[in-house]
Amino acid sequence: MKNIIAVSALLLLAFGSVQSQSLKQKIKMLEQENEQLKKELEACKNAPFSKLVDHIENQEYSETPAYSRKEFHEMVLPKIKAKSEEKYKKALEIIQKTDYFSVFCDSLITEMMDRSGGFDTLKNQPIGCRDKSIGNKVLLEEGKGKILRAKMSVLVEDLSGRVHDNPYYAERVTLDHTVIDFSAEKYDTWEEYRFKNMPLCALIPIISSFKSKAQESEIAVLQYLNE
Repeated sequence: MKNIIAVSALLLLAFGSVQSQSLKQKIKMLEQENEQLKKELEACKNAPFSKLVDHIENQEYSETPAYSRKEFHEMVLPKIKAKSEEKYKKALEIIQKTDYFSVFCDSLITEMMDRSGGFDTLKNQPIGCRDKSIGNKVLLEEGKGKILRAKMSVLVEDLSGRVHDNPYYAERVTLDHTVIDFSAEKYDTWEEYRFKNMPLCALIPIISSFKSKAQESEIAVLQYLNE
């Protein structure tokens, strides 16, 4: 009985310690948010009201908007169209090309997962999570890694070409297939460097990151067209 009481007391102390740490973390986060709000308020203090209203009406977007890609399109496309039909047409072309690339990335992931045996819902991961042969087969032997690189090159060239005269936006076209010298790493191609002998669970986030960077680069181009 004494042992049970002692263990219970230890558990209560440990739980109290965890709660205390959690509370401290929450307080720290609130303090950081408070400081950020103070800075934002200070920045607005001396600004004319008309300027603040104009800022809201023009909806100046951050580099990484806090809404979905679809919501961002719904906000920015009407503004671009109101300014220029030509720019609006370019914006639709960019979205379409980014969509094609995104769909290709998704199709690669789906194909490799299906060929590895599907998805294990209990473990919340692909059945062939550690399988290295799937990526080698699909991306190297069947040449789909080379196709991915080619599609990436075309998209990068297109996106960069739209903003080449503006360094700020050009730097934000982050999708890029270039890597360090292959020979230094004993690889003959970009595909081997990126994908050779990689387990499926490592390949999925790599390919997903290409898709994410393409869409982030698209945001930069759309914001440029909205200026």
